[in-house]
Amino acid sequence: RFYVEPGKPAVLALISQAGTELLSKRLTGHGQHIEHVQLNRSISGTVLIQVRTNKRILTKKVVLVK
Repeated sequence: RFYVEPGKPAVLALISQAGTELLSKRLTGHGQHIEHVQLNRSISGTVLIQVRTNKRILTKKVVLVK
């Protein structure tokens, strides 16, 4: 879950430990968000989930298990 101001642009990104962007999704804010993404089954391990807006960058570390 994350918050993006209504009407404001944002980017949701999934980044590997090596710094490679595995997924990038543009979205427009509507307050509280819950986004569902389809990932390649071969992706596992520690990744960063990042939400970038004009005002801030929010980053969370998660572990994906196959």
